Amino acid sequence: SSAASDVYKRQEKYAVCGYSSGGPHAIACAVLNLNNRVAAAGLVSSDAPYTAMGGGMRKRLFGVDDDVEMDMEWARAHASRSAAAIHKRLVG
Repeated sequence: SSAASDVYKRQEKYAVCGYSSGGPHAIACAVLNLNNRVAAAGLVSSDAPYTAMGGGMRKRLFGVDDDVEMDMEWARAHASRSAAAIHKRLVG
């Protein structure tokens, strides 16, 4: 069991922090507020909005071509998948 998993299982409230490409994942957790337990979120040197990325970066990160519109519906679905994956890793 990881330290993050132990904190997640034992703490009533917790904060999330995302560094670099982890920023969007921290935002996803905060927005979805997993089990109403996220008290705060912090970002450190986070990536720019993914909708602004070109040059094949979106393809490498998300498997999405540069011409595909990454709208709010796409963002919500991606955030939900990210938060669910994080939750599964922490809880098991």
